[in-house]
Amino acid sequence: MKKKLLSLLLAMAMILPVAMSTMASAKATTLTESRTITDTLTVKEGETLTIPEGVVLTLAPGAVLNIDGDVDLQGKIKVQNGAKVTGNLYGMTKKLVGKASDIGTKDAPVIAIAEGTVVLTANKVLFRTGLYKMARNANFPDDVLWKTDHEVFLEYLDNVKVNVKIKGPKTDTEDTKYNYAKLEFHEGATNSKLNCKSGKIYWWLRSRTDQKSSWMYFDYAALLQIKHIIPNIIDDPSYLKAAALTEPTWSDCMEVNNTSSTEPNWSSKDGTRINDIVYDDSRDEENSFDLFIPKSASKTKTNGVMLFIHGGGWSDGEKSDMAYLAKRFARKGYITATLDYRLFPTNVSYMLGSRADFTMDALMDDVNNCVKTIKSVLDEKGYPAESLGLCGYSAGGHMALLYAYRDAAKSAIPVKCVFSMCGPVDMHVKTYTGVEWAADLPGGKEGYLGMYTSLSEEQMANPTAEEEQWLQHLSPAYQVGANSVPTVMLYGDYDRTIGLGHAPLLDSKLTQYGVTHEYYRARKSDHPLELDHQTVLDFMAAMERYANCYLK
Repeated sequence: MKKKLLSLLLAMAMILPVAMSTMASAKATTLTESRTITDTLTVKEGETLTIPEGVVLTLAPGAVLNIDGDVDLQGKIKVQNGAKVTGNLYGMTKKLVGKASDIGTKDAPVIAIAEGTVVLTANKVLFRTGLYKMARNANFPDDVLWKTDHEVFLEYLDNVKVNVKIKGPKTDTEDTKYNYAKLEFHEGATNSKLNCKSGKIYWWLRSRTDQKSSWMYFDYAALLQIKHIIPNIIDDPSYLKAAALTEPTWSDCMEVNNTSSTEPNWSSKDGTRINDIVYDDSRDEENSFDLFIPKSASKTKTNGVMLFIHGGGWSDGEKSDMAYLAKRFARKGYITATLDYRLFPTNVSYMLGSRADFTMDALMDDVNNCVKTIKSVLDEKGYPAESLGLCGYSAGGHMALLYAYRDAAKSAIPVKCVFSMCGPVDMHVKTYTGVEWAADLPGGKEGYLGMYTSLSEEQMANPTAEEEQWLQHLSPAYQVGANSVPTVMLYGDYDRTIGLGHAPLLDSKLTQYGVTHEYYRARKSDHPLELDHQTVLDFMAAMERYANCYLK
């Protein structure tokens, strides 16, 4: 979508590096090719200068860009050190980009460059190469807010300092409640007016309580940890406080991905629900599933079955976590189930010395025994079942994919399709790029993944040929082949829990082998898929299309 440069300037305030310049007093027009400006270019009030996609306008040292009109930016603008960009903002002509030495003077710029180049793109502002500092002009009144009138992503690279207040887009109506803006702060970058911290990502979100919007930091890793810490009665006040601070803020925000909370309760009008059917009586816990049989289920024709597998890092969660999806698809005519399976010790328990007496293959045996029991129960009740779809979230996504690609031959009901929501597809450390919280655990990512692969940190870092074979055995991506079942996948573009390497790896493997699949990207979300409500709904619609095609 085309963005107006002036809107970006007002919207992102301090963040507006602009660039252009060519002939002095040249009439605003559309640039047809990239060029460098060495003198002055003025965009007059009422005029528009368009920079098409692929075109780069460079403002050389000493050049000036004066914006009184609009710049329709689809390509890029580069402002080099020593160049200036000015504009009429809030009725005052101010320097937007200038020298760091001007800070504190009457000519203080909004963005001050110590060295290097500022790059402005259509949807993101990046500060590259060199040290940058940003300062609000001392002549601006303290109560001036820079406002965005659309969704924007503002990225502050290392050591960018900001003291300008920013307000995100409108979120106060039904039409705008899903509007977001994002601030991403790299190491050493700050905004003193927003109280934002370096190394963090903030989102502009509306509170359910007072319907007001603010910048919210969502620390999913801390929430995961607090879930693990409290049950183990670990007394760490400082850590509990840090984790607890994030939960009320985020849980109070407007309806992020609310699909789970909006699914109606199951009633006898919908069909039959049988809870706690045991599939393994050799143990007393984590050994059962809940079964949903819709009224439309047939005793004369074959039925499609869908099994839902909960997430929780293979060490947390329960079958009820996926009940909303089981109910949703049962209402669409499928027999559905959601299971409990064996869990590894929580991260904290593991750090304290607790170890599992089983491997990840035992979890896959649980899935297989569950499917076998589902088939047995349905046969007993007279419901033919000849096609199975699996769906899992996070760790459950990993298990669904691994069963569909590796263990399908064992299945009592033929596997026909699989759906993954943020499921890890590789147990090698290298694929967990961008992970935050696992790196804070003793042993880092090697120790964290070693807990689930039954390998030591050293073995994870430098596996032998046999250990490498074991890691591939536990990795769905290595099980993909020409005969793999159709797949629908959904992953967040900002996933800091499993990292960013899994989705492209699975997508490339499925493409390589010509496997029918669809890849849905939650472009604003972390691991919980929290900021892409519509994308989640689109993913579920794709699930339904695939189920209608392959399970009926």
